[in-house]
Amino acid sequence: MTREEFYKEVVKTGNLERLLVLRTKSGQRAVMENVSELKCPAEFNLSQQPIPQGVELTEKDRKNVAADSVSLVPMSFERRDPGDILEAESTLLTGAEAVNLKITVSHVTFTKKEKWGKATVEFEQPQFETQKLTTDFDAPVGSPCLIGTLSPPFGNGLAVRTEQNVWFCFITATVQKKDAKPREKSAR
Repeated sequence: MTREEFYKEVVKTGNLERLLVLRTKSGQRAVMENVSELKCPAEFNLSQQPIPQGVELTEKDRKNVAADSVSLVPMSFERRDPGDILEAESTLLTGAEAVNLKITVSHVTFTKKEKWGKATVEFEQPQFETQKLTTDFDAPVGSPCLIGTLSPPFGNGLAVRTEQNVWFCFITATVQKKDAKPREKSAR
């Protein structure tokens, strides 16, 4: 089966979930992000809470007072970007029959918040899944190429049909002639 036949079969029998289009000049890097910014606590500081005056503690409470009077305070945050990121650097090869592509495709999914610690030192930390593909290859101009898959891990519980999902990543390199006029925008 040729590359083109395989692509046509996948398109005919599968579902298009994402279509990412990125344009770049030869020798330049381009990035396309379709993400939601999410700030997450990265470092914490333990903070001792004073016991209010006039509060009488039982013997049991006295033993646990040190743990119960401590809380966690976020001190720094990191940024996570759930969504899709496509980075590419293209170099037109001699004769314009192929393009060398250095590509990184990543898909990050927020899965859940997981509880850590106990009592007043308990906090929720977001959990993520990441699928990432990085490759460097020569793509023939005008022909779709399978560069890999970004399938989610099986049994992650995020989708009912996860075990049946396979995410194929195809790319079709095209070359715009220097004297070509830009396409006119459609009124649709």
